[in-house]
Amino acid sequence: MAKNILLILASLVMSLVVGEILVHVVHPQQLVVLRPDIWQPTEGLGWRHREFVNTVVNTGEGLVHLKTDSEGRRINIARPEQQEEPAIRVLVLGDSFLEALQVENEEAIAELLRRGLEERYTASVGVDNTAVAGWDPNHYLFQAKASLAKYRYDLGIVFLFVGNDIVRNKRAGLLPREPESHQHWRIPHAFTRKEIIDA
Repeated sequence: MAKNILLILASLVMSLVVGEILVHVVHPQQLVVLRPDIWQPTEGLGWRHREFVNTVVNTGEGLVHLKTDSEGRRINIARPEQQEEPAIRVLVLGDSFLEALQVENEEAIAELLRRGLEERYTASVGVDNTAVAGWDPNHYLFQAKASLAKYRYDLGIVFLFVGNDIVRNKRAGLLPREPESHQHWRIPHAFTRKEIIDA
């Protein structure tokens, strides 16, 4: 009986190891937060999206298209950038939840809001999705000031997540943060949690 249990446990462990190796070889996941082709260091904000990005990302949920406009805001792949001023303009501020790199832009909250407002008011609506992963309320404040200096908005919405958006200090500005280059899988140099995750 004990031999059978050990054999089952050994088979389970071996299956998990083989499965993990297959995932890394067949469909690797991009877990790097700041890709240099998507994000750029920015004085006062730390980092933001690059302008005119048109790429595919995989944050672990599958492949998703990412397209940005002339100001680095996420837009739809098929929908061209608006040339004329919309009748209603909305500014949305947030972090990764609103950036929504796990889904296509058509399924993101900002785009659902835009479509809902256009149906409700039968008018052209522009929703400026300024969300960037890793931002906090300090970033939202700086981005709101920059956006309000350029455009007139009819509505502003800040999306807060109490899990990571509660900050104790108000900052006067944020230093530019350099994007991280993509690292390929490697054998860990030590048997510590941080080194295993990094590898």
